[in-house]
Amino acid sequence: MYVKALYLYKGEFLAAYTGETWIAQEARRYHTMFEKIINEAAYILRKRKQFKGLEKLGVYAAKVDPFNEWEELIMEAMVETRRYEEAEELYTDVVDYYLRECGIYPSSKLLEILEKYSNQMNHAHEILENIQEGMSEQEETERGGYFCSYPVFRGIYQASIRIMKRTRVPVYLMLCTLEDEEDRQVQSETKINKYSRQLKKCVSESIRYSDIYTTYGKVQFLIMLIGLKREDCEIVKKRINRQFAKKNPRAAEKYHVNSIVCEL
Repeated sequence: MYVKALYLYKGEFLAAYTGETWIAQEARRYHTMFEKIINEAAYILRKRKQFKGLEKLGVYAAKVDPFNEWEELIMEAMVETRRYEEAEELYTDVVDYYLRECGIYPSSKLLEILEKYSNQMNHAHEILENIQEGMSEQEETERGGYFCSYPVFRGIYQASIRIMKRTRVPVYLMLCTLEDEEDRQVQSETKINKYSRQLKKCVSESIRYSDIYTTYGKVQFLIMLIGLKREDCEIVKKRINRQFAKKNPRAAEKYHVNSIVCEL
């Protein structure tokens, strides 16, 4: 009954007319009913251990009610059915999707839930050589920084803070933001996609093999520079800017450089 009822919900009620008071009230009422039905249905499916149904439920909920963190149901189902690689990919994809589509990252609550399921993943016993081979990069190149998803970058960032407290090796975090010639955020979707691809290439070719970078939303890149001096950051900025300016003389990047603070 719950499952049949939830498929009646196709998204926000009269989304184009939510400025009308009565429509906004009805939209909230329908959405509240939808959330209640999803939670009740998920409870029943968990109790019956019907995890394929739980995954299907999460997929539908995330589709018609995006950015409300229903992805946790999908990941729960994947972990319970021991599809660990798919669950790990979903964890990365969810964070990247939230950043790419609306410039935000999932709430700390959702990240905690996803990481909780990630920690439940069991791997078969292996010898160290096989584990190391599985963790190695598929294709190693002679040049270019290391690109990774935001969740991976976040983990490296946190580990770097711990390491720096002991080694005192400086680490700098650089934020590159794409802006137009009038210091405004680029709005055109076509330009965003074009400039983002080009800036990614420029960043990769302008930083060292050991440096790390990731996308942060549609128009920003985060770069972690390890073992440099602050004046070296300026050299990196100029190098990226010079590469990018050759291809896009009318676009401009704005940079913010912050040091990771070492607390003793």
